Amino acid sequence: MVKNYKKQYSREDAMKSLEFLQSAVDGIRHVMIGILNERMEAAQNLEPEEDDEFPPVVMAINPTGFVDVFSCGEFRKMMEEDDTFAAQDLVFEEQVFLRYNEEDVVELGGNRYLLGTAVVFELDQDGNEVSVTHDTIENVFDYVEANLTCIEVDELTIPAFRLNV
Repeated sequence: MVKNYKKQYSREDAMKSLEFLQSAVDGIRHVMIGILNERMEAAQNLEPEEDDEFPPVVMAINPTGFVDVFSCGEFRKMMEEDDTFAAQDLVFEEQVFLRYNEEDVVELGGNRYLLGTAVVFELDQDGNEVSVTHDTIENVFDYVEANLTCIEVDELTIPAFRLNV
């Protein structure tokens, strides 16, 4: 039996509660993916900007919970002028590609953690950076679910993504 304050729950009741919570999380994920898919389709309809370093449609994630899809131009307007996204990692099945600012990465215990925003896009079969797709959005949610963690630095708990998994 698990005690919670003055109530006691059986193992079966605890499992039912966990199943209910997982169902709720799955429902929220489904709604978020639907919203992001709509944003992606809207961004695909915008005219791409010439000579930009990113594909026409990108996704941005941050360990604080920020996830959205943008046209390249929208993303550039949103970011700080001094943000550079030169560091890069393949993070999911050799397909999902992250670019981030190296200054937003800390190393603890031999592991690297991203504390800031990353730009997400895919690589095609030739290794070229291409816009996000519906599959990218699903894969990014899987990546976030598997790699979102919290680290402690100077007695502060900070959300972060594990980079070297």
